[in-house]
Amino acid sequence: MNELIGHQEVMRGLRAGLATGTMPHASLFIGPSGVGKATVAQAYVRSLLCPTTRGGESLGGCQRCEVCHKIDVRCHADLQWVEKAEGTTRISIDQVRELSRFLSLTPMEAEWKVAIVDDAA
Repeated sequence: MNELIGHQEVMRGLRAGLATGTMPHASLFIGPSGVGKATVAQAYVRSLLCPTTRGGESLGGCQRCEVCHKIDVRCHADLQWVEKAEGTTRISIDQVRELSRFLSLTPMEAEWKVAIVDDAA
């Protein structure tokens, strides 16, 4: 995952957490629109859930296995993306309730549940 320019410090910190197994329970990526926050978050999720690279320093998963493919097409059972609905300016309370319910369930495919809340401002 070297194609992201300007995120070296963030990626170094994420890699260190992956290598030592000391990942935070939540991460917040902030910045202007279009700088790659969701791309870095998605790479991090692949690193957490990919069975090939789990526990290593690689950021972005193997990008070849079924798990990485499911993450890329947003259909992994233990990953939920939350985004503003088309035509709205905010994430709705119903979306937050659904996310809370999703995160309270036992993981189905992976060791843990993961959520990406995109453009929550």
